[in-house]
Amino acid sequence: MLKRPELRLADNPANVQLAQLLIATPEDQHLQELFQLIARDGLGKAIADEDEFLGNYPPKGSVVTTPELICCGHMPTGDPIVLEPERLFCNLGVFGRTGSGKTSWLYFLIKQILKTGFKC
Repeated sequence: MLKRPELRLADNPANVQLAQLLIATPEDQHLQELFQLIARDGLGKAIADEDEFLGNYPPKGSVVTTPELICCGHMPTGDPIVLEPERLFCNLGVFGRTGSGKTSWLYFLIKQILKTGFKC
């Protein structure tokens, strides 16, 4: 699981428990077969996503938000991408090709900043 983070196996606690059982009883062919099916499914999803950063996202449900944080978007895991208001003054840049949504994202970001009531 650690060698292949792009499979996102740790996102499901049942997969972690299955891996622990497999470590404890490596001779169990049924557990091995079940884990291989889950790993192949994760590989298929990773290939279909075509997201080279898929293994770098934090585990699903691990991002904790508070009302003062600014939501900048959502990761493919469904978790929010958050920004502390104080970080707005830390050389923020938005880059992308024409038509990729930079202006729409900035509009969304400014609305979030205004919602939090952040004062410069």
